[in-house]
Amino acid sequence: MQICVSHPIRHSDKLDDGQQCLSAKVVFSALQPNQQQVLSRRRRLWGHWLYVCALRLADRSLLIVVSSSQPERAIADYGRRWAIETLFGCLKTRGFCLESTHLKDPERLSRMIALLSIGLCWAFLTGEWLAEGKPIIIKKHGRKASSLSTLF
Repeated sequence: MQICVSHPIRHSDKLDDGQQCLSAKVVFSALQPNQQQVLSRRRRLWGHWLYVCALRLADRSLLIVVSSSQPERAIADYGRRWAIETLFGCLKTRGFCLESTHLKDPERLSRMIALLSIGLCWAFLTGEWLAEGKPIIIKKHGRKASSLSTLF
């Protein structure tokens, strides 16, 4: 079984196909919102030949991902990876302090992650419920003033 590792790149990164070198933003400039494109040939980036694909998000921003194999799965794989990274970010540094437990035993660590995940879901749902009664203020930059899990 081959593992596909997807990695996001900057819009300004140069993609070289052996004939010309263009920024990733230019290569995918024609994409419409919710449209995805996988380049048929690998491109040279950071000294490696990689598959490149992009997704134009609903807010018109561009998600560009490179992969060493299976380019048709790269965006979906990256989405799953991002969800896991977000979960562990919350568990480690946003109030749950998973690392403070110093657990080493895999069984105990697994149980702790399961309990903290349930706690995070509960905090998020509570935050959504509280936001229904008093909506979160949207700041000038367009993002919310606080997260749903910090409302209570």
